[in-house]
Amino acid sequence: MVIACDPRGRIQSVIRADARYGLEGLVGQSIRELCEPHVRSKLGRFFREIKRQGVALSWELALRLDGQYFVMNAFGLFRHGQIYIMASDSPDNILQLYDELLLVVNEQNVEIRKLQQREASLKQPDAADQAALEDFMKLNNELLTLQREMTLVNKRLANQERRLRRLIQKSPDMMFVQDAENRVIYLNEVGLGFIGTGSNYRSRPFCLAFEASRDRELTLMGAGGPLALELRTAKIEFDGRMMTLVSLRDVSVRMQMESLREDIDRISRHDLKSPLNAIIGLPQVLLEDENLDPEQREMISAIMESGYRMLNMINLSLGLHQMERGVYELTPVPVNLLGIVGNVQKELASLSERLGVGVVVASGQGTADETMPYLIHAEELLCHCLLSNLLKNAIEASPRGANVHVEFRRGTCCDVFIHNLGEVPAALRLTFFDKYTTFGKKMGTGLGTYSAKLMARTMGGDVSVDCSQPGKTQVRVSLPWCQTALEQSEEKHEISHRR
Repeated sequence: MVIACDPRGRIQSVIRADARYGLEGLVGQSIRELCEPHVRSKLGRFFREIKRQGVALSWELALRLDGQYFVMNAFGLFRHGQIYIMASDSPDNILQLYDELLLVVNEQNVEIRKLQQREASLKQPDAADQAALEDFMKLNNELLTLQREMTLVNKRLANQERRLRRLIQKSPDMMFVQDAENRVIYLNEVGLGFIGTGSNYRSRPFCLAFEASRDRELTLMGAGGPLALELRTAKIEFDGRMMTLVSLRDVSVRMQMESLREDIDRISRHDLKSPLNAIIGLPQVLLEDENLDPEQREMISAIMESGYRMLNMINLSLGLHQMERGVYELTPVPVNLLGIVGNVQKELASLSERLGVGVVVASGQGTADETMPYLIHAEELLCHCLLSNLLKNAIEASPRGANVHVEFRRGTCCDVFIHNLGEVPAALRLTFFDKYTTFGKKMGTGLGTYSAKLMARTMGGDVSVDCSQPGKTQVRVSLPWCQTALEQSEEKHEISHRR
């Protein structure tokens, strides 16, 4: 369509219009009335650019014409107090706009020839005719310039569309576009192979994909049998309407690999557990001997406890995989977090001694008071592994002669702050808790901080890192309180102080 408006946007004439737009009777109305409120600000910018630059190229506007909305590519031209707007459906009908421009140019050429013939027939043409002739010639030149610019824009859009279609067609994923009635409007080659060649997909609703309110995995029956697929959806504008782009990725091989990994993990855990029978069983037999002195009994008990802890950690490896999948069954109990830190400190004593790094544990009021335990609602093994990983990292990252400070604070959660000298490398700060992130460790797996955060979140808490102070690192562990046990502990503590 081609319309002429005054500078305020009131339609003065309809030069050319498609019958389906229903523009009859719009003369005298404001073009703003054809737009939704949220589009009017964009229309205002479009008009301002026309008046400021004299021309505005390729603006996308949504207009309500004859009771329905059309997404149009609009071009504007400002000439002698009038704004000419040329628009057509976007993007597939953009060539119509090119044709409309040619028609306008041809009509102006006809008018120019008529005026030239009239001027030649008059010996002394009046000033009005001369001014009109000059106006038409200038407008004709501007339209020709706009025509050339339109050709370049059209070529760029066509090239972009071809590249986009090639990308979609060559995508290894099944991709298709659905309308509001779940009809398939567009389908790539992988999708054609999935539903079977020769299928009339344009008449087939594909409602399964839209039963998913969010991205997920599902199984669908294809031409070659069932497939495990990963679903992704996004709202897009297609053929001037809002539609849904659906991407389905075949994850059958990945799921088979995950199943194989689980089988290997189970076999590995079984092979590791077998030698532990002797490590756990023999100390029990030795402890029955009455000739052992207290120091020997303590050493044998430490061996047995380490064996049980290793057994629990082997079992925990399965738990981590379940946590990643969100199917871990948490069995929380009251846990004394202060006592766990003490056990971890003893376990890491040889490491801290070898590296020359001390560990200082304190509460918010000074040295930690074991008579006032920090009771949380969690699993003891998860807490032990979580704090062991983080404290070990802090010891290894600290320079010789420094201390790692572990501070307990009471708030809405039980907070444990681990402070150490030494900075986290800048390249790792954004991925500090990501899987397989490690730096400067020959034997590092990159799972310590990842598993710590995973376990904390599984128990309803979280882990964060603060690198804002130069030369220092602070890790914060927040875990939920055990309210009943905490109230009982505080009551006993208050009674003991009164005595």
